[in-house]
Amino acid sequence: MAYTLVEILLKNGFDKQEAELWQHNVDVALGYLDSAYNKLSHEWDKSIGIPVKERAYEKIKKSKNMTVSVVPEEPDITTELYHFINNERDGLNIDDPARNIEPHCEEPVHSDKRKGKYSKNIDLCFRCGRRVLVFEAKRLISKKDIKAYFGEEGIGCFTTDDSPYCTEPVGSMVGYVLANDLKFWTTSANDETETTINNDLVLSISFHMLGYSWELRKAENSPILIIHLALDFTQYVDHKRYTLEELKELITN
Repeated sequence: MAYTLVEILLKNGFDKQEAELWQHNVDVALGYLDSAYNKLSHEWDKSIGIPVKERAYEKIKKSKNMTVSVVPEEPDITTELYHFINNERDGLNIDDPARNIEPHCEEPVHSDKRKGKYSKNIDLCFRCGRRVLVFEAKRLISKKDIKAYFGEEGIGCFTTDDSPYCTEPVGSMVGYVLANDLKFWTTSANDETETTINNDLVLSISFHMLGYSWELRKAENSPILIIHLALDFTQYVDHKRYTLEELKELITN
């Protein structure tokens, strides 16, 4: 049986008003992300492929390496998604309720323990008044990435007692699938962790959802519902390692 987010939150002790508010915030945020994902997929080479190759070319010129990877890093993808999201929001009518939800990228996390350059940064979040919906993003290339996804610097960012990403009841993990298929990552997510991934949540999105899990914050002993999303970019990613001469030919043609 499938449930809406409202129904799941109500079953877990939320009052109706709070559950409906989180349903609205999640729907708007995922609507933005869905649109940005589709736009980035159509403009991959312009937004990601070529800039990453140009950066790799400058890197290999200064190093002694014979070849270099052109697989994008997580911030390459997150930043471009953010730009598409922000541009879409800016184009909305001034009275559109979706404008009340503001996207932010690489936002520093307030902490009494980590200051300045040692602060954690949230990959992507959406603010609506005092509430914030946080997204932590990870690349998914090989099976070891699942351990990072469910590790201290992945889902642990929501539950740690050292600078947790938020105190909200809902958050999201986003996997950027750069190799293997979605079935592989769904299976790996269930095999490589003790976290229980539930599959009875219904969301209106075109990209893949691995499911959701309930996590426990260490400091507050309070639960947080984490929505697990997978954005598939496998068909656009170039996994070949290039020489200096090959890169020069690529970026000059």
